[in-house]
Amino acid sequence: MKNPFAFLKKHVDHLLNSASAVPATLKEYIRFRREWKKIAPSLPAGDGHPVLVVPGMISGDFYFHTFRKLIAEKGYKVYGWKQGVNMGLSKKVSEGLGTRLEEIFKENGGQKITVIGHSLGGIYARELSREYPEMVRDVISMGSPFGGAVSETPDMLKKIFNFFSGNPALFDPELDQRGLTPPSMPATSIFSKKDVIIKWQNCLNPAAPATDNIEITASHMGIPFHPPTLVAIFDRLAQKEGAWQPFDSKPYNGVAQFPAKPQSADLPANPGWVENAAAPKRLFRQPPKAP
Repeated sequence: MKNPFAFLKKHVDHLLNSASAVPATLKEYIRFRREWKKIAPSLPAGDGHPVLVVPGMISGDFYFHTFRKLIAEKGYKVYGWKQGVNMGLSKKVSEGLGTRLEEIFKENGGQKITVIGHSLGGIYARELSREYPEMVRDVISMGSPFGGAVSETPDMLKKIFNFFSGNPALFDPELDQRGLTPPSMPATSIFSKKDVIIKWQNCLNPAAPATDNIEITASHMGIPFHPPTLVAIFDRLAQKEGAWQPFDSKPYNGVAQFPAKPQSADLPANPGWVENAAAPKRLFRQPPKAP
């Protein structure tokens, strides 16, 4: 290790930033509860299609109870992931999340699903959509560093994640290239420059067809309960399948404010990752069982 003091400082700073985000998140949630009733009537009603919500690291369905409830109130069929607390890509999660998607797909008569994920859950959501394109309508990530999941995660944190999950597949060296390459269906990334836990630059989609980047102003854990986040999500959910258009904030000027979108020149290059058909490295879709 070249500079152990710099290494230690980096991790101490990360822990302090994470701790400092807690009071900010509580304030955001209180403000959200106060403002939501004024905003909700301005948002489009749903068409009833299924929505799967995937939680971030050290979080679970309990944290997104209100989030799912609000989406259901607008007319969607909303599902939790039912994998407990997200402690990393364990074998249980790797096998269970794909099965969960298949169950929802069958329960809804083959109707495609919108998959929404927060933080690490957004990385799962993108890879799930890539591996099950016939079942996923579109994917929305919130504060998800899919462009730096491997390269930007310190080795110490990788060891911690692997200790809990027992599955190092999440840190496969190719994951950054795969994660940054947009999936085949519409992909929206919601990010915040106020996020002190992850680098917002790693949350940006490349300039590609049916991809979008929507900036909001919230803490990392507060993103799901930030009114502009919900405004953007309901706008995306209300689009007709096959009729995707980039997000336009103008219709919502009276209820939410959005910073200007990043310019194409400021977006990362599209790696154009293509799955190796001879040896696919999938995270969720299990190979067919031998007869």
